[in-house]
Amino acid sequence: MKTNDIGLLLLTIKESSKGKIDGRVRLQKTMFLLEKLEGLPLTYEFKPHYYGPFSRELERDAELLKLLGYIVETPESLGEGLIRYSYMLSEKGIERAKELVDSNPELAEKLKETLDKFEQIPTQILVLMAKSV
Repeated sequence: MKTNDIGLLLLTIKESSKGKIDGRVRLQKTMFLLEKLEGLPLTYEFKPHYYGPFSRELERDAELLKLLGYIVETPESLGEGLIRYSYMLSEKGIERAKELVDSNPELAEKLKETLDKFEQIPTQILVLMAKSV
């Protein structure tokens, strides 16, 4: 079964080692690197931006998933007016992600292995990696 971009976004959040992705920049770079380095079949169009490749479509999909109740976006104050948004699956999102895992366990396992490696890399380094691809 083919999993679309939104499904792959849900799986990426689910398979992250903490079950969440901290920061919009990290979400963007993670999805970009999964496509470019790991061959994840995404159709997002990434364009150069301040912090490396950025996709408006990915941003819209994350917002749509939030509005539909599949993900929860949690703001965290970093001081001096800076806010980082973390993304986690809601109960509804967890149920859908489990269905996606069941329909494509090989993809879910590959994602988990890659995301475990990415978890060890600071966001600033992911930005540099994305800019160099």
